[in-house]
Amino acid sequence: NTIYRIREPSSIHDQSVNVDGVLEFSWDQHDCETLLVDPRGEVYVVSKVGPGHHGKFVHLPGSAWNQHHHVWVNDGVYLPITASSNSPVGGDISPSGTELLLKTYGHVYYWSIPDQNYEAHIHNYPQSLPYHAERQGEAVCWKVDGSGFYTLSEGANSVLYFHRRL
Repeated sequence: NTIYRIREPSSIHDQSVNVDGVLEFSWDQHDCETLLVDPRGEVYVVSKVGPGHHGKFVHLPGSAWNQHHHVWVNDGVYLPITASSNSPVGGDISPSGTELLLKTYGHVYYWSIPDQNYEAHIHNYPQSLPYHAERQGEAVCWKVDGSGFYTLSEGANSVLYFHRRL
């Protein structure tokens, strides 16, 4: 598994960007579609698992960047939710760092993380949030002001849904 870090460009157009960092890691999980970055720049991944299993939430150490070899990361927390399909498929940490969303094909799960200690809170059962069901919804992200979240399905002509905070 390899993650490439780039500096966000000031404008988006047809351009090349330079790689700012490379993080290579190995772990005991088979698949992963969820990468989370907190406001401090710390990186987390969540494994995608089959029905009846529990995804694993793992912090990738900052010291692993640019090591030029794979770093083994196995310490993590198994999610309290049981997958009903191959999931989770997306997630986001709020701009304040105190809230976390994970998306499965049938749910958007919410955790309050008041102290930004994700591993200490992710084992608690989350709240399932209401949202507009999608054909193959795989993306979720917070609105920058925290007033709600967006979801988006895979595929052409997909609708971007905004879900206001209740």
